[in-house]
Amino acid sequence: MELQVIKSSKYLIIVIGLLSVIIFSSQKVDCRPDYRKLILGKWHGKQDSLDITLQFNKDDGYIGYSTTNKKYSFQYSFKNDSIIKVWGSKEKPQLHIIIRLDKEHLHLRPYPIKIREAIDLIDQIDFEKQK
Repeated sequence: MELQVIKSSKYLIIVIGLLSVIIFSSQKVDCRPDYRKLILGKWHGKQDSLDITLQFNKDDGYIGYSTTNKKYSFQYSFKNDSIIKVWGSKEKPQLHIIIRLDKEHLHLRPYPIKIREAIDLIDQIDFEKQK
């Protein structure tokens, strides 16, 4: 009888272990930040004497330059988790990859990363979140 209790205890432990593995492996754990939320807001960058402001709203925004005091509107969409497509009213869409994006910093690069005829100024600047 004692041997039978030990065997059933082993089986019970195995079943509990397997159920735990199944339950925890079926839960989706995503540790990646949500770039769609983090990008929202106003960002400031500086290169030499030029100050640039980027404003990202839900699916549009603007870029402002200190030298002209003008704001240029754009629209954007996410192609995937880290690639955004940005276009203005008279421009063809351009892809940018998010190199760094957190609560304080935004850094973009052209996508695909290769030589382009012209590299956007926003791809050369590290932006900081404005509060």
